[in-house]
Formats: sequence, structure tokens, C-alpha cells
Amino acid sequence: MAAQQDPPKKRCTDAQKALFAAAREGDVDGCRRLLSTQDIRANDVVHALSGGTALHAGVSHRTIIKLLIEDFRADVNARRRDGSTALMDACEAGDLEIARE
Repeated sequence: MAAQQDPPKKRCTDAQKALFAAAREGDVDGCRRLLSTQDIRANDVVHALSGGTALHAGVSHRTIIKLLIEDFRADVNARRRDGSTALMDACEAGDLEIARE
């Protein structure tokens, strides 16, 4: 019997890649512009390998987290392929204030 494989990874669009980069860099205006003008949503997977969303990418930037959750309804329970959430990432990095907010 063959081993079960993960589903194939879907390629991200250029807009999704740009959102990943903007979130990772803490570029609030860039994230807002992309989410407002492109055909992408805050909960789209923006990193094909990990399955991460913009919230995962921007977890070290409070302004990005606030923007994604409050203005664009990012799912705080979204999980990457490994099962981790952005909150788990923040806690692993020692940023417990994120959890309190």
C-alpha cells in the first residue's frame, strides 16, 4: 500500500506573493492596498510551501496583525501545513503580548 501524500501545493499568484512580502516586512500600506485592490483575501494561502497566510507572515508586526484581523477579518485560527497558527508562532518567539491583545 502506497504512503499517503499531502495534497499538491497550489502555486501562489503574484499578488499573494506580494501580500506575503508586505506582511513579513510590516508594510501596512502595502497590505492594505493589495487587499483592497487585488483579487486576494486575508485568509488566502500566501506561502505555498508552508501553507501560511498573511497573518503568519506578519506575526512579528502588531500593526499588520491589527490590520489583518480588524479590517480584513483574518482567521486567527488559520493553520499552516504543520498545524501551527500565527498565535503559536508569536508565543514560540516569546511575544506573549500578542496573545493578550
